[in-house]
Amino acid sequence: MIITLSLSSAANHVTAQLFNAQEAHLPYTKSAPRFHDYSVFLSTTKNKNGSTNYAPRALVYDLNGGFGGAPKYEVDPSTIANVEVISTAPRVPKHAFQTNLDSGIDDPKLLSVSNTRYWTDYNKLLYKPSSLVSLQNWESGTPYGTNRNFSRLKFDTHSVGWEEYKRYQETSTDEFRKYLEECDLLQGVTVFSDYHSGWGGFSSHLLLDLKDEFFNNGANNKHSIWVYGLARDHGRMDVNQKCSSIASFVELAQQSSLFFPICPSYESQILAPDFDRTSEWHQSSLTALLVNSLWELQSRKENPVHMAEFEDQLTRGSNRNIVGEMSLKAEQGSREKTNEFGVVDVPQDQIWGLMNSVSIANKPGCLNMGLSCSSHEFSRAKVQEKTGETSKNAYTASFSDITTGSTFPPTVNGSSLSTEFAITSGIVATLKEHRKFLLRIKHNENLGDREELVEDVSSMIEEYQHGYDESDEEFDI
Repeated sequence: MIITLSLSSAANHVTAQLFNAQEAHLPYTKSAPRFHDYSVFLSTTKNKNGSTNYAPRALVYDLNGGFGGAPKYEVDPSTIANVEVISTAPRVPKHAFQTNLDSGIDDPKLLSVSNTRYWTDYNKLLYKPSSLVSLQNWESGTPYGTNRNFSRLKFDTHSVGWEEYKRYQETSTDEFRKYLEECDLLQGVTVFSDYHSGWGGFSSHLLLDLKDEFFNNGANNKHSIWVYGLARDHGRMDVNQKCSSIASFVELAQQSSLFFPICPSYESQILAPDFDRTSEWHQSSLTALLVNSLWELQSRKENPVHMAEFEDQLTRGSNRNIVGEMSLKAEQGSREKTNEFGVVDVPQDQIWGLMNSVSIANKPGCLNMGLSCSSHEFSRAKVQEKTGETSKNAYTASFSDITTGSTFPPTVNGSSLSTEFAITSGIVATLKEHRKFLLRIKHNENLGDREELVEDVSSMIEEYQHGYDESDEEFDI
């Protein structure tokens, strides 16, 4: 069993799509075949009539207003006909897709980039009310979120996130304990969080408390803690925001057994023509597709690959836990190829369209999702949909079924995909940029002990460095 923590709007879009994929596996008739262990990611409740209710085993955090038209508690309008309702703020109307879904009608045509803003517009499973946490001091609707009393104050830095977490510290540990108590056999914890904002400070200190309270401060390494860090693009960062991003990166890497810093390149033939990078619904679908390749391995009924097994294949007993290279690839045969050529007359009004198609054709059939490209490779794991490679680091799973779901947007081409995850020395370039920036900063409230943070980054560089680099001599600590 796995417990999921989802922090920020970007993270909630990703997990909503992942849980929708889990919902698609559920059998709605007794005779339906069962290929998955639904209890891995979902909590189950038995009803008196023998039926079973499923809900995400997740704690979900968002800013005030981030839940859109889905209230924490569903209310039957017929029960409040003679009750005075006091409204304190305008309410976001329920999405037409959800209204139809309440009536048993699943109509994906109602979802579009223009009207699908919130993750609750298209999620299919009902969450436990106690698992939904709204940060009441902060309003959604802007890139970072703003303080409800001081509109110029943003939820954009590590220190702001840390201070806000203190308000939810007890609630978070109590709700996590409830999920932990229902797990007969815990594989681990998966965390999704934006780390370029206040969510980085919030999530890193939440993890620190959970490890201290439930996992013997990290001394108990039987359980995996995977963090999917979303490098969300908020625009140009100022000094405080840059310091916050670095501090969150380092802390999340230290608190996790595997850290996946996800930063899609958005340049690939895999992307469909209708892909819209300004839409969180579209952006999150790529991350969901990548991560679903791992969720399929972990939740399938036959020959599951548990978190610890996959983790061991990547870390190989080392302290290297940053999965800096990740990619989505179109397998051979999923893209049309031709070797035919010739000379034809092209009307002048079609030249620009032809040039544009050539530009698209030159994009790679691989979508980079990580921070680094191949350098020296310490380890690599591949998840493919068809049996191909037979090495111990190649797994087979039908993970792209998620793209056929009614709520998955038209963002990818190809019917046969693979994913790759690698720990390489390529992450050193990012770490050196972080250290270079830190050395130029004298003091910043988001850094805490700057010298200690520089030392932590330098230790990471040493861990991932391959071969001798004379440029490191001046940074010996």
